[in-house]
Amino acid sequence: MKVKICGVRDVKSALVCESFSADFIGLNFVPNVHREIDIASAIEISNSMTFINKVGVFADQPIEYVISIINQCGLDYAQLSGNESLEYCMQVGLPIIKSLKIDTNSNIKTIKRKIFPIIDSLINNNVIPLIESSVPGFYGGTGTQISLDIAKEIAENFDIILAGGLTPLNVKSMVDYINPWGVDVASGVESEKKQTPDKIIQFISNAKNGDNE
Repeated sequence: MKVKICGVRDVKSALVCESFSADFIGLNFVPNVHREIDIASAIEISNSMTFINKVGVFADQPIEYVISIINQCGLDYAQLSGNESLEYCMQVGLPIIKSLKIDTNSNIKTIKRKIFPIIDSLINNNVIPLIESSVPGFYGGTGTQISLDIAKEIAENFDIILAGGLTPLNVKSMVDYINPWGVDVASGVESEKKQTPDKIIQFISNAKNGDNE
């Protein structure tokens, strides 16, 4: 089970993630969100890491800016959380995680018809799909949970990262029921919009313990 802790903004939190075997940390470069990180802090975090994958999170930003941040901060992955095309993804020059927003009112038949072909195309181009609930006006990190049955149906057919509404208390049961390739958390390890080491540690442990592999 792959675990991504998103919205990391300081070295202390990043070291906790790495020490307790998270697989990815997300550094959010989307402007005007409370998890936005400045370049200097991102470089400091990146230089402090040994093996964890550093993911830059972007949304509908100029490709030149994204590539510049990648080079400055020594990132390993880029997560694209906006309406970026597959062609855009291919220009980034790093492994890509692509966020797909799923309408909570959708049914499985609609998901199979509309979303499955998109996911299939992403995977065929070595892009990792991340699925989360669609919340108007937000790129992600809202803590809103996707339909469990829809998530399970998608995860039974594709290797996906599950995001949205995950917490240290529910992640094990979610992993057991949905069996995604990976899980992503932001608000679920925060208290008053700040990450707490205890929640990070508990989330990683419960996610990994929920994994049958």
